[in-house]
Amino acid sequence: MSTPEMETYEDRYRSMGYLFYSIAACDRSIILAEIEALKEMTARHWLVEDRSYDELGIESARYIDIAFDRAGRLYAISGSIRTLRGRTNCAIHSASMDG
Repeated sequence: MSTPEMETYEDRYRSMGYLFYSIAACDRSIILAEIEALKEMTARHWLVEDRSYDELGIESARYIDIAFDRAGRLYAISGSIRTLRGRTNCAIHSASMDG
C-alpha cells in the first residue's frame, strides 16, 4: 500500500478508473454508451494533458481504462453487474468535465 507521498500517477489513474466504474455501475448495469463515454473522456481530457508513459510504454492515462475494464471483469465473474450492449439511453456525460 502506498502512502500519499509515494502515490504515482498510475495509482491516481487506477483509482479514477475504479471510481468511474463505480459510478457507471451504481444502477447495477453498465451500458455501451457509458463505456464509450469513458473512452472519449479519457482521450479528450487525460491523454491530451498527460503524455507520460510507464516503463512498459503504456500511456499513463490508460490506467483509467485498464482499471475500469478490470473492475468490470471482477464484477462479471461474481455476476453482480451486467453489461448491456447496444442500449444508449444513459451515459456518463463529458460535458461536466468541460470547463
